[in-house]
Amino acid sequence: MTRLAWGLEEPIGQYLSAHFPALMMPDVEYRPHWAVGFVDGDGVLFGALGLRYVAPWDGELSIYCERPQWASRAILRHLFHLAFVERGLERLSCSIAKKNGRARRLVERLGFKLEGVRRHGFDGRKDAVCYGLLRSECHWLLKE
Repeated sequence: MTRLAWGLEEPIGQYLSAHFPALMMPDVEYRPHWAVGFVDGDGVLFGALGLRYVAPWDGELSIYCERPQWASRAILRHLFHLAFVERGLERLSCSIAKKNGRARRLVERLGFKLEGVRRHGFDGRKDAVCYGLLRSECHWLLKE
């Protein structure tokens, strides 16, 4: 059973940075505006999601998970509700290394649409593919 851990923006930023060196710039620490950790029944953190606001209507997601169990329908509905309804965002964005097929398949299954490629945009060497999801396209939100 996956539990969500809230209020841990600094340690989750460090956790995500350890798994995404591209998030780190010299002397600048990655700090999400809000973050959630995915914790197993033994209390072990096995994944995290961080969100940084890039505009009042747009948030950029960073997700790293060691196990696929985090992605239950209930958790996905909760996270998308938080971003789109409670935080009032109109869109979510994410950048993925172009050759990371597993992550690309995941965000496509979540409903994100491919929006373009940023050459050397992932870590200064690898190309990044950019994805976006509009609130109006999000099938995880419960219809009101």
